[in-house]
Amino acid sequence: MTAVAPAPETETATDPTGAPARVPRLSYFFPAHNEEANVAGLVEEALEVLPTLADTFEVIIVNDGSRDRTQVIADELTAANPGIVRAVHHPVNRGYGAALRSGFGAAHYELVAFTDGDRQFHVADLGRLIARHAAPDRPDIVAGFRIKRADPLIRTIYARAYRLANRIFFGLRVTDVDCAC
Repeated sequence: MTAVAPAPETETATDPTGAPARVPRLSYFFPAHNEEANVAGLVEEALEVLPTLADTFEVIIVNDGSRDRTQVIADELTAANPGIVRAVHHPVNRGYGAALRSGFGAAHYELVAFTDGDRQFHVADLGRLIARHAAPDRPDIVAGFRIKRADPLIRTIYARAYRLANRIFFGLRVTDVDCAC
């Protein structure tokens, strides 16, 4: 049985003993389409935070056919951090779903986390998801959600309708089904 559980709304992620939640191995990826302004900062943030969450980790940049300098920056980051940072390049923009599939496919480790490449989420928030995953009920999937959506009203309405449809037709009880965390 697959359980999907929301991450707790706590300030720090801890295991039952009070120690920060850690995992042995973690693959972290993010799709990036024309994100030259964000790629280096997000990788820097990940390299700072992930050692506190996992014993071994990797960072995968999925460049989805960017036409700016995203590919060049991703390759520079890969060269500067061999064995830790990798880049997957789509020659043309294939869309968000294809970028997610590429990220999951490129992941080497059994535990995989992702966020968008536009830095709407903090890599440290993955600690909350890891802590929830380590809870006694051990859900297979932990889905994050945005407490305050920064979307226009029409997008919020669409998101609520989409969530309701997923609940009615598929029984999916996820607070923010299109949250990229």
